[in-house]
Amino acid sequence: MKRTLVAGAITGLLTALPAQEPAAGTTRFTNLTRAFLIDLPGDFRQLAPNEALQLADAPSTPADWHSTAPRSFYAIGPVERWLDGEVGTPWLYVMEQDNEWHIENDFVKELTERWEKSGEATGVRHELRDIHMAKVGPQAHQVWRAHRTVTPRTGRPIRTIDIYAPTGGRQITLSLCAWADEFDHWQPSFEKWLTTLTFARQARGEQTLGDRLWTPILTGGIVGLALLLLYKHSKRTG
Repeated sequence: MKRTLVAGAITGLLTALPAQEPAAGTTRFTNLTRAFLIDLPGDFRQLAPNEALQLADAPSTPADWHSTAPRSFYAIGPVERWLDGEVGTPWLYVMEQDNEWHIENDFVKELTERWEKSGEATGVRHELRDIHMAKVGPQAHQVWRAHRTVTPRTGRPIRTIDIYAPTGGRQITLSLCAWADEFDHWQPSFEKWLTTLTFARQARGEQTLGDRLWTPILTGGIVGLALLLLYKHSKRTG
């Protein structure tokens, strides 16, 4: 616990490896919270909120494109082509949450149930398979990985590779998406993208009661020390 606390306080658990230049024809995407980076096709970028509103009025666009919160959930893809009416290309969808997931029991069962509940609320069916732990990217960052088929009430089904990654106290979910009938074509590209996936911080792991109590105590001590030094300095100069 002490080693983790010191590492977190001094270095922020930074473990990103020195990044090589992205390959020709690719661009390096880094999210706004600087939690991860990944090399994607050169024309990919994050969808802006006003652009998402435009796509919401367009026919046959995936529901994931219709709303966005730039630091929480958003699509990344060939946005210029989307705005021109082309919707037959792959994309990456990202969800960021403030706390890492700590599932004590059966992760496979819990994940499946979460998607089932989401489907019941939205009318979209989610079928999961091949859920397993894996390591991704040059850091061999440990994640959960799954395949998912998304069947909306109307429109074309989508297939995804989902990556569930704890990192620095946050939970990042990345879904590499394609139309279901095009997924086999795009899967080799998805696997190549994942070889470049790099996270800025290691997973913190589940906090114990001692961790939760010690962190504010340590923070309070640091603040108190700073105020004491400031007081002494002011007294000397006064």
